[in-house]
Amino acid sequence: MEILLSSSLKKVSLRINSSALPLAMFSLYVPSSVKKLLFIILVLLSNYLSANENSDYLDQLIKKARIEKTWTKREWHVLLHYSPSLIQNNFTSLVDNENFFLSKQGKTSPQAELEATLKHLFKTSPDDETAIACRFPARLSLLKKTLKIPDQHIPQYQCTHLNNWLQNLAADGLTLIFPVSVLNSPASMFGHTFLRLDREKEKNQTY
Repeated sequence: MEILLSSSLKKVSLRINSSALPLAMFSLYVPSSVKKLLFIILVLLSNYLSANENSDYLDQLIKKARIEKTWTKREWHVLLHYSPSLIQNNFTSLVDNENFFLSKQGKTSPQAELEATLKHLFKTSPDDETAIACRFPARLSLLKKTLKIPDQHIPQYQCTHLNNWLQNLAADGLTLIFPVSVLNSPASMFGHTFLRLDREKEKNQTY
C-alpha cells in the first residue's frame, strides 16, 4: 500500500493509492480473529488443492504402470524377492515378514504391491521415519527411474535416520567377493561369498 504525505505550515493532507484502497480498508476494519480464521481457511484450501493435484497425478502413474506392465520387470521382482510359483504366471515373494508388504496381496501379487507402493509414496506422514520413501528408498529410486517421476511430485522427507546411517557408512562402492572354492566341498562356494562396502579413503589399503 502506498501512502503519500504532504505537509505545510497550514495543512496536512493524506493520499492513499486508489489501487491499494481495498487492501487498506481490509487491514483497517477486519478484526484480527477473522484474519486468523481466513488464514486457516486459505491453508486448508491450499492443502486440499494440492491433495487433489497429487491424486490426479497418482491416477496417471498407475495408469501408465498398467499400460507398461511395470510390475513384470525383472528389477521389481528382484527388489521384492519374487520367484515364479508352480502355477503359471504366478509369483511368490521369499519374504515372510508382513511389514515388508504394503498390500495384503503383496506377497503373491507384484502388481498389487507396486500400486500400493505408489499410493503410499504420495501420502504425507507426520513422522518421516515411517514414510515409505524412508523405509523403502530402493523402491522409490526404481519407480522414479522407471516411471520418470519428477522430484517435485514426491513429498519431501528428511529421512534423518537413513541419511545419518548413510553418512556414517560413507561407502561409495560395493564389491562381490568370491574366494577360490574347494573342489572337495561345493558348499564352500556359497559360504565364502560375501559383499564388501568400499570407501574411497580405504581403497589403497591392503585386505
